[in-house]
Amino acid sequence: MVMLVQAGPLQTPQGVADFLDGTDEERALIISNCQLQGVAPTSSSWDQFLAVMGAVLSVAGAVTGITSAITGAYALKSL
Repeated sequence: MVMLVQAGPLQTPQGVADFLDGTDEERALIISNCQLQGVAPTSSSWDQFLAVMGAVLSVAGAVTGITSAITGAYALKSL
């Protein structure tokens, strides 16, 4: 969450959480508000956010695989 705030343009953890949890319509409104406030005047303002988001999702995917492997191994052992 901290890395996403630092990447900008959303400036608070709550702002990032609202963006991530929002519907497509809510996200569009948040993006529009950022444009109107001058916080993210162009689409490239979101490039760093998207890069961090991609890295987070990549790690989350790896964690899911690792979790599945560990859970599976223990499930087999307990049979």
